[in-house]
Amino acid sequence: MFSPQVFDDYSSNHPRRVFSPGFIMLCTLVVVFELLLLQHLYGHRS
Repeated sequence: MFSPQVFDDYSSNHPRRVFSPGFIMLCTLVVVFELLLLQHLYGHRS
């Protein structure tokens, strides 16, 4: 994982953001996947 020195250096120089770019990308991919799945399951009934 991360060595303590690198992590301490990173956290001292930058304020810790709750929503990192990687986390936002992951959430976006999950939302798109869920929308496509729901569209596939329920979109053909009407």
